[in-house]
Amino acid sequence: MRFDLRSHTFEHIGPLDGLGMSGLASIIAGNSSQMLAWNTQCIRFNASTFARRAIVNGLYIRSVNVHAEQEDPATSRDGQASRTLPHDRNSITISYAPIAMLHADELRYEVMLVGRDEHWRDNGYERSVSYIGLPPGRYTFEVRVRGNALASMATSIAFTIVPAFWQTWWFKVLGALCVSSMVFFLLRYILLLRYRHQIAALEREREIGAVRTRIARDIHDDIGSGLTRITMLSREMSSGGGEKDRLAGSIASASSELIGQLSEIVWTVDPKNDHAERFIAHVRDLLGRQFEELSAGLRTDLSIETGQEQRDIPPDIKRNVTLILKETVSNALKHAQAHTISVKLHISQRELLLNVQDDGRGFDVHSKTGGNGLGNLRKRSAAIGGTLEMESDAKGTRYTLRTHLPPPTFMRDP
Repeated sequence: MRFDLRSHTFEHIGPLDGLGMSGLASIIAGNSSQMLAWNTQCIRFNASTFARRAIVNGLYIRSVNVHAEQEDPATSRDGQASRTLPHDRNSITISYAPIAMLHADELRYEVMLVGRDEHWRDNGYERSVSYIGLPPGRYTFEVRVRGNALASMATSIAFTIVPAFWQTWWFKVLGALCVSSMVFFLLRYILLLRYRHQIAALEREREIGAVRTRIARDIHDDIGSGLTRITMLSREMSSGGGEKDRLAGSIASASSELIGQLSEIVWTVDPKNDHAERFIAHVRDLLGRQFEELSAGLRTDLSIETGQEQRDIPPDIKRNVTLILKETVSNALKHAQAHTISVKLHISQRELLLNVQDDGRGFDVHSKTGGNGLGNLRKRSAAIGGTLEMESDAKGTRYTLRTHLPPPTFMRDP
């Protein structure tokens, strides 16, 4: 019997601690030491250094609960057998206990789930551990007494959680192939649909081009020939003199002017003149004739720039740009009395830029009632979605037309 002064408790040391047998005799030797003798044996026992230690003979798995349903753990006591669980039974509670030992309450345990944990973790005095929502895979649960160096004082149990079919590698590969195939066919369908739209647009343009060609031919053959005949007859009537001759001359002049306007319309409508090269050639010819008719001593500067890739010019843009060019040059020669005219034309894939500048008399560009056809210029610019800037002072006038060109048919989105 030993009294602990710190805890004020008595502690009995007896057979369970390896001491005490019938006929035991003791002699106090001092310094808390005792000589113990019985039968033919004698030992020396120091009570001050005595510490009760647990005696471990082994560990075993007591129970395995899967989703609160107990399973027989006997097949896994040796740590070699393995069990297979479905994917939806992945919450496990494992209980363990020591075998044939003294003072079991003083033992601490360490656990590790191989396949999830990388290191042992302290589970304290608890004799069970739970794992909730384990992913599919192979696992081995191991438990050992903390601080015990004997390998035999550990036990384990192995189990496998089988993945669902949608969690298997072959299903993921198949799913990836299906998604890739869907994306491929979707992109292929979009490209095919866009290609069909482009083909349809080309066919529509081809049909429109055929109609424009027929209209241009009919205007040239029917109306043009009729006006030419009227002009010739009017000239024959004006050979005598008098008022009738004056009227006949007016008719001939109006008919000639109308023939010129119809020629411009025919040129604009005819699809073969849509290309930028033909438009540039037409502008050069138009300016040459206009300069020749209006002023012989005029100094001119004509600059035309185009992109590396030639493109078509829509008929409405050809028509309005031509009329704006004729009107601005006419204003410079007739009203501003200019001596020098500079014309710059730049055509790119996306934009047409026209700049006309003279050194004649300026005018009020904000005037709404003045002549010079300013209202017509603004209307024609707005008709093609362009912007027209006009600057005028005593040193001359400058017109700047900027309009957007639609992309070619093969570049347009459906």
